[in-house]
Amino acid sequence: MPNLGKRDWLIIGLAVLYIFIPFDLIPEMVAGPIGLTDDLGAVAVIMATLMRARGREQEADPPTEGNPSTAGNRVVKGQVIPPQD
Repeated sequence: MPNLGKRDWLIIGLAVLYIFIPFDLIPEMVAGPIGLTDDLGAVAVIMATLMRARGREQEADPPTEGNPSTAGNRVVKGQVIPPQD
């Protein structure tokens, strides 16, 4: 699970609250199935926040020699240098 900051938790919390609150921008009682689109938007916000946090986590984690994806490569100042034949 990505390391979430306070802002990320706030966004996710508000989106979850919106999903469960009885008032919607597009009510299901009036618009039928189309009324679920605002709830799906809140789910999309949650997913985007988690993916953004995951991307930040991967950018902050430089490759290391113990990383299987860099096996056989040299790591110099965070850069992976493939072996030369």
